[in-house]
Amino acid sequence: MTSQQAPQIFQRHRIANYLVDGKLCNTFAIGALGTAEDFFLLGVEQPGETHEPMITANLLGADGKVLCRLVRNMITANPGQCRKVFDEQIGYEIHDRDGNTIFAVRTRRDANAGADDPAFVMVLSGRFHDRQGKQVAQLSLAGADEFIDETLPAAFGFDGNFGLSRQLSEDAAVVARLMMMTRGATHQVIRGSITQQAFTLDGAIVHNAQFNGCKLRLTSGEFAVFGESNAFNDCHFDFYGPAGNVRNLMMELMKASARAVPTA
Repeated sequence: MTSQQAPQIFQRHRIANYLVDGKLCNTFAIGALGTAEDFFLLGVEQPGETHEPMITANLLGADGKVLCRLVRNMITANPGQCRKVFDEQIGYEIHDRDGNTIFAVRTRRDANAGADDPAFVMVLSGRFHDRQGKQVAQLSLAGADEFIDETLPAAFGFDGNFGLSRQLSEDAAVVARLMMMTRGATHQVIRGSITQQAFTLDGAIVHNAQFNGCKLRLTSGEFAVFGESNAFNDCHFDFYGPAGNVRNLMMELMKASARAVPTA
């Protein structure tokens, strides 16, 4: 897209929207969503009245190796020793260990906005590679020379339904919806058989997974389950933080309910 072209609009937010490859939208997702080893990029609305971005992403280098993972703007995995850098603008940059900018997101005023239009746009920049090292997308703060590989799964705009989606399988569409609805809090898909492991469910999207004899930890309560063949066999659950509070409340309510049942 060139900066002179009018963007396509999908599910526009009333305050601020992402401008991604010529598409203006409240939310977007591209890449192998929910994977730990491949590229994906998710931008969602912040809760409340704000024009700040909220990004969850897996960023890879040109060698196909993971540099870092962002979850709701926070670096949560960092094999590439990346740094998050702020300046006077709204947004931030991610620098690699050598100080090179590998990703940036900024909020700016939309000079073309009318009186009744959203006043802010959130723009991104970076060259994005998949696990084979192929460059699959390029975004620019100026909006020029952008592209997203046509084979890459993508969705733009979300209000319960996508404004535009492409190359999304049925399961990938479910993952995209879950990631968007939880604003990136759920971001890693878990599949297959997992036996006798300690595992944290926070952030997980459990899809046709079988946990056998595992020790499972839950703190935030932010996880999702879908599919027809999920199982938790002989597993031990530990609840902490908000999840522990909910568990304790439910236990007390169940005890109170049992005491209230009249006996014959």
